Amino acid sequence: MRQSIPAFAARRLLAILPVLAGAVVFVFVVMRLLPADPAAFLVTGPQGGPEQIAALRARLGLDRSIPEQLARYVRDVLSGDLGRSLTTGEPVLADLLQRLPASLELTIAAFAVALAAGIALGTAAAFRPGSAVDHACRFIATAGNSLPGFVVGLCLIYVFYVRLGWSPEPVGRLDGLMVPPPAVTGFLLADSLLAGDGAAFRSALGHLVLPAATMALFALAPLARITRAALIEVLASDYVRTARALQLPTRLVVVHYALHNAAVPIVTTLGLIFSYMLGANVLVEKVFAWPGIGSYALEAVLSADYAPIQGYVLLVALSFAAVNLLVDILYGLLDPRARIRP
Repeated sequence: MRQSIPAFAARRLLAILPVLAGAVVFVFVVMRLLPADPAAFLVTGPQGGPEQIAALRARLGLDRSIPEQLARYVRDVLSGDLGRSLTTGEPVLADLLQRLPASLELTIAAFAVALAAGIALGTAAAFRPGSAVDHACRFIATAGNSLPGFVVGLCLIYVFYVRLGWSPEPVGRLDGLMVPPPAVTGFLLADSLLAGDGAAFRSALGHLVLPAATMALFALAPLARITRAALIEVLASDYVRTARALQLPTRLVVVHYALHNAAVPIVTTLGLIFSYMLGANVLVEKVFAWPGIGSYALEAVLSADYAPIQGYVLLVALSFAAVNLLVDILYGLLDPRARIRP
C-alpha cells in the first residue's frame, strides 16, 4: 500500500528518534571514558591540589557514577538545557546558536558552489566519456577524496594570500577594524545587504571565498562522480537513445530525460554531503579562524570541556536527521515506489 507524503514523513521521523538517542548516549559515555579531567584542567596554579580538584569534581557532579550522570544529562536535554561551558561560562545552547549562523553560511556557500560545479562537470563527463572533460572529472574526484581539507586550505592561503595577495587575511568573517552590520539573520552577507553596507558585504564575501572553496572541493568530488555514474547508466537506456536519435534539443534530453531519471542517487548524495559538511568543517574553521560551531567544539576538546562537545554532537546529529528526513521525502516524491509500505 502506497503511503501519503505526511504518513511517509512521520514514519521516517519515528525511525530517526532511536538514532538521536544513541548519539546522545554514545558521546556521553565516550567523553566519560577519556582520560581527560575537566576539573584538573580548570584547577591550575599552586593552589590546584587534589582537594581542590575533588571539590570541583563534586560540584560538577563528576564524582557520581556514569549511569547517574547520564540520567541527569538526559533529563536536562529533554528540558532544553545542554549544560554550561566551563571555558566561556555561557550556556552551551546560547554558544551554539550564536556560532551556528557562521557555520551555516560557510556550509551553504560551499554546498552551492559544489552543487553547480559538480553537476555540470559530471554531466559533461557523462556525455563525453573518454574526453578531456571526463579525465578532468576523474582527476578532481580523486584529488577531492585524497587531499585533507586543512591541506587544501593551507595551500589556498599560501597561493592567494601569501604569494598573490588577492585574498584578505584569513582570520574571521570580516576585516579586523570593520564594524559588523546589525545582526538580523546571522549571515553576514545577508545582513550587510539588508543594512545597505557595501563595504561589509565585500569584506564578508572576500573572507568567505577561500574557506568555501576548500570545503567545496571536498563536496564536489563525490557529487561529480555520482552524477557521472548515474547519467552514464541513464544515457544507455532505450528512451534516451530514442530521444537522441530523434534529434531532440540537447537541453531537453539532458534536463527532462537524463537528469530527471538520475535524480534519485544524486539527491541521496546531496543529503549525505550537506550533512557531512556541517559536521566535518572543524579543521577548516580552525585553519581560517572561522567563528563557527566546529572551532567551538575543537576548543572544547582541547580544554576537556564535556558540555560543549556533547552539545555539538547533538546539534550535528539533529542536522543529519533533518537533512536525511528531507532527502527521504524528496526520494518519495521522485520515486513513489519508496512509499510502498512492506
